[in-house]
Amino acid sequence: MAMSPQSQDEREVRIPFVGMEFKDEDEAFQYYLDYAKSKGFGERKAHVYRSSSSQVITCRYFVCDKEGAKSMSDKRQLGKTVQRHRDTRTNCQARMVVSKMKSGRWTRKTFDDVHNHVLLTTPSKIRSRRHISETCRNLRETLHKSRVGLSQMSQILNETLPNTGSALITRVDCSNHLRGVRSNNIGKECMAIVQIFKEKKLNDGFFFFDVELDEFGQTRCVFWVDGRSRMAYSEFRDVDVFGTTYKTNRFGFPFAPFVGANHHIQSILFGCALIADEKEESFLWVFQTWLRCMIGKHLKTIITYQDLAMGKAIAKVFPNSGHRLCSWNIGRNSMKYLVDLKSKEGFMRDYNNWLHRSESIKPFENRWGELHATYNFDDKHWFCKMYNIRHKWVSLYW
Repeated sequence: MAMSPQSQDEREVRIPFVGMEFKDEDEAFQYYLDYAKSKGFGERKAHVYRSSSSQVITCRYFVCDKEGAKSMSDKRQLGKTVQRHRDTRTNCQARMVVSKMKSGRWTRKTFDDVHNHVLLTTPSKIRSRRHISETCRNLRETLHKSRVGLSQMSQILNETLPNTGSALITRVDCSNHLRGVRSNNIGKECMAIVQIFKEKKLNDGFFFFDVELDEFGQTRCVFWVDGRSRMAYSEFRDVDVFGTTYKTNRFGFPFAPFVGANHHIQSILFGCALIADEKEESFLWVFQTWLRCMIGKHLKTIITYQDLAMGKAIAKVFPNSGHRLCSWNIGRNSMKYLVDLKSKEGFMRDYNNWLHRSESIKPFENRWGELHATYNFDDKHWFCKMYNIRHKWVSLYW
């Protein structure tokens, strides 16, 4: 006589036995899911076998989520850059195989319960346990719009929605979900931005904008500048200040304005950009787009904060422009990097005399030699590295 699966409470701890039957494939998978939950491992559906004549599934594999190994064939073969995620698979062989009988029911065919990794006792650590309800997702997005932080958000969700599944909602779960929502919304926001820019162009024939998309059609960079700013740049392109010190709260895109000065020493805007990240390729796109907008008229001098990726992009796009570093920004950072020297008696006095009271290059370099000899800091110290590029941020050298 055929034997069927027992109640959920029994099957959570009971090993699947020979002759066990299931109503259908879904019931068999639910059984394996409950068993995996009770033992502390994740599960997933694997390959199937089909009838050669009807293509109906006749055999199904349910495996541990650490089964197999990640394929090493990827976009690198096409010369593309790929973000490699941590590999969590261990080639575990634990599995349950079920086959379809002539009666239409399913039966356990083979079962292997030997794992080659540590089993977990906390459900929230198991990836396949994290099935989040629609109610939970909606509440999570509402909390995000209300500026609730990730840690507090996960706490509220776990306390408010106790029936969210067998796993606790973690800070990482919230972050991953919101990242996906943000990616979807960015596309909608981009369409709205483009529509606004098109309307502006109808009233301003010199208005310029461009948008860069990634390989998935998501917005990476947006650049725009109105006709008035383009006209101003043709007259006042002696100096431009560029930086990404502002970030939009909603999407985390750095806002990067190009700012110059007119003959009254008043700030004027030469253009604006939103960029997805602060990598060299993003800066390259922004600078190249801006140069195209300005009909190839190069800057005479560009001032930025110290950033390796930005510096490389500037050297490629503006090879003949003077690149200077913001001395105010360096001064602010110096307090962080000079902690070991600040505590020494007399250092801050000598430091300020060197930086602010040297009237020419010669006393500036003489005072540097005295600082180095008096306080005996290593040549690899941040202080020495900044001195070696002094021509980029000390106005005496300009």
